Amino acid sequence: MILCQISTLFDLHVLLGSLRANGHLDVMPKTLLVSAHSVSPEVAGGLYEAVQKFPDLDKYFSNVVSLNKIIAPVHPQKWEADGNELKRLSAGSLFLAALGLDTVEQIYVESIQTPPANTLVQLLPAARINVFSDGLMSFSPTRNALPVQILSRVDRLFYPDLLPGVTPPLLREAGVELHPLGMEGLRGTFEAMDADGAQDGGVDLEGLPLFLGQYLSALDLMSAEEEIALYADGLAACAARAGSKRVAFKPHPSFSEGMLHQLVQAPALAALDVS
Repeated sequence: MILCQISTLFDLHVLLGSLRANGHLDVMPKTLLVSAHSVSPEVAGGLYEAVQKFPDLDKYFSNVVSLNKIIAPVHPQKWEADGNELKRLSAGSLFLAALGLDTVEQIYVESIQTPPANTLVQLLPAARINVFSDGLMSFSPTRNALPVQILSRVDRLFYPDLLPGVTPPLLREAGVELHPLGMEGLRGTFEAMDADGAQDGGVDLEGLPLFLGQYLSALDLMSAEEEIALYADGLAACAARAGSKRVAFKPHPSFSEGMLHQLVQAPALAALDVS
């Protein structure tokens, strides 16, 4: 059995490319574990439902499960394994039962350094680990030290080749096999999603300057007010540099809906159309 965990739609695209590169795309059974990481996933909603709309999903996965529902009311990013080995093994057995599985031989996770991915690999100690990166994460060193019990099981790192010629340092201490995913290969899954009409809700974003957000206040790097002001200034500068009155903003999945509402109402963006 193969278990795959994602937390964004982009994760799903990269996961499919990783499965294809590893010869697991058509291997069954496979369970897709969907983990929504917004501040209030129960009200923000949408990810599990959006995944269900992905074209031909049943061709790739025999089952799709919401991690949020299994571990509620605990937030996935706060879900941690018990330090006691016996309790951890017991929790792993209960988790497998909740998934309707007897065992997991291979697991695909994204950010292995933090929950829920870190918790999953601890609860499933027999599974070989494949890590896939959904962006620039692979081009920085492993943020948190991982115990040898986990590092010794990590076999491969799959990553979009966003910086051709640059060797990712992520998990190099584990001696992982590196598998760059060509952007042309990923383009096909994006086009399939776009053709299904589930990606942008009919908003035409072609040609717009794009500003990518983070979740800096949630990491206690600055206050929420400072983060909103930073993004407002950045969006205004982005639009000005492109000579456009429209700009597209891609918030981080962990960026709260409340802060997003405050951002688009910021005075610095009054003359701009932010999509």
